[in-house]
Amino acid sequence: QQLTQFIQVPSRLLSLAKQRFVFVNHPDQPNFAQVTSIIDWLHNLQLDRLIRLFMSAGYTNLSQICHFNQSDLHDIIGNSITLDEQTRLLDSLKHVRSQLVLISSKSLLPGEGYLV
Repeated sequence: QQLTQFIQVPSRLLSLAKQRFVFVNHPDQPNFAQVTSIIDWLHNLQLDRLIRLFMSAGYTNLSQICHFNQSDLHDIIGNSITLDEQTRLLDSLKHVRSQLVLISSKSLLPGEGYLV
């Protein structure tokens, strides 16, 4: 439904384009601000064999996939993973999303607002 609204009134996308995601560090959780590349993320999950699949699909940064769900993952990796590995990936992405904060680009200094 929201997609239909954006198609019908493309100017609504402007407000989304002016937003940025940044990581907020929680002392009791791993610091994903240190891990923003797909390569590092998959390495930390001990799923290095999936790196080629993400890279060939054009994904290099967690900010590109942090919103992914099971269907999105399946589109990239197909049946290349076990149910346990899929659960690890989805749980990790959920954790990444929990560390993201949406802020307006107006409150950012130049160069801020990206996953760092």
